[in-house]
Amino acid sequence: MKYATLGKTGLKVSVVGLGMGPSALGAKVREEQARALVDTAWEAGVNFFDTANTYSRGSSEEVLGKLLKSRRQQAIIATKVGMPTSENPNEVGLSRSHILGAVEDSLRRLQTDYIDLYYSHWPDYETHLEQILRTMDDLVRQGKVRYIGCSNHPAWYICKALWISDVRNLTSFVCVQPRYNLIDREAESELIPLCSEEKIGVAPYNPLAAGFLSGKYKRDQVPPKDSRFSKNESVRPMYWHESNFDLVEKLTQVAAEHGKTPAQLALAWLVNNPVVTAPMLGTSKVSQLEENLKAADMTLSTEERQICDGLRGVSQKPMWQYERGSPGRKS
Repeated sequence: MKYATLGKTGLKVSVVGLGMGPSALGAKVREEQARALVDTAWEAGVNFFDTANTYSRGSSEEVLGKLLKSRRQQAIIATKVGMPTSENPNEVGLSRSHILGAVEDSLRRLQTDYIDLYYSHWPDYETHLEQILRTMDDLVRQGKVRYIGCSNHPAWYICKALWISDVRNLTSFVCVQPRYNLIDREAESELIPLCSEEKIGVAPYNPLAAGFLSGKYKRDQVPPKDSRFSKNESVRPMYWHESNFDLVEKLTQVAAEHGKTPAQLALAWLVNNPVVTAPMLGTSKVSQLEENLKAADMTLSTEERQICDGLRGVSQKPMWQYERGSPGRKS
């Protein structure tokens, strides 16, 4: 396993991480399944694990904390705050009240006294950004959090946050987690250049476009009922387009010519991007995880990289999170 430095922190993380979200564990976490995934990743050298306080209603944190308890000093654990945790109108967003309560709940579920990387899950435009950063700064000073990051934040908002942290001498974002893959490349327009310039880590989620880039879906077939394209109404409109099937067919052809699976080539394209720190792998099957982990050690040739760079598909991302405020809130 190769390791990369997380932004400007000096912290070394594996060049791929294990995501313990709904795509891997489903709505109900099965400890036996999670243990097999964590052990497989750990044995391969993965030390970077990603979860959130709302994944599987908190049980993702609980199980991950239990599985990593004996390995806590070597593991890098990232979790998140900001999504609704109950029907209580104050248990959502990034208010000081919600963050301070949520971090204690996450620490308890993870069975640890510190969180390595604490993400704001979504931007909260109803809460003053300086208040959010001051609250996160307090957590770092208290030793409950070591580094902070953000997920699903637009580049302009991150840039504003960096400025506030600089002029107010507050802890700043060291890592971002965008949706980024060969189909959804919106991050390349502003976010990736910003992270390159400011030396911010990038840990993409959805690196295989909900499994679409694995090549297992066919344009003339209905997706299986147990797939994310059937279970999640927002996923299919995002990726299920004719041009994307063309992209996957080309990806599959190139991968076969170079002795790789399409999933490995898609992941290696991210791993070989010097701005990307570590894509988060999310799968429910050990066999798939073992195959995808091989991408961590793959070095793409100039030809492979140029072909992948030239692939263009269609990603129709829902933009409501930027136009209507924060998830779970009324604007």
